[in-house]
Amino acid sequence: MHLKMALFMTCMAAFPAVNPASAADDRPGPNCQGSTVDMMNCLTRALKPWDKRLNTAYQAAIKASENLARKQALIDAERAWLAYRNANCGWYAKHDGTISQILAPQCMLNMTRSRALELEDASTE
Repeated sequence: MHLKMALFMTCMAAFPAVNPASAADDRPGPNCQGSTVDMMNCLTRALKPWDKRLNTAYQAAIKASENLARKQALIDAERAWLAYRNANCGWYAKHDGTISQILAPQCMLNMTRSRALELEDASTE
């Protein structure tokens, strides 16, 4: 049990959640505490604005694509990234015990945030 808690604390420290509305994207985000269900719900709520931000950035990047080949490359990359994100976070969901119920949504939040910021940066280049 101590190993699972150590793994959880390591993951939480390595992948801090952030608030997309904050002025600086490197600020700590939601302070998800309480029961496992409370933490899951908190992480799920924190994901929603990042998912919206990712979709907005993706649409902007599609519109900014100079030609059909570049647009198709982005579509292909986004499909591959979504498959990877889902598989990677699915791996976290397969951990034993209730820790998986926290690790999986934390993974979704971190990966979605990272991709949203990447696409936002790409559309300003």
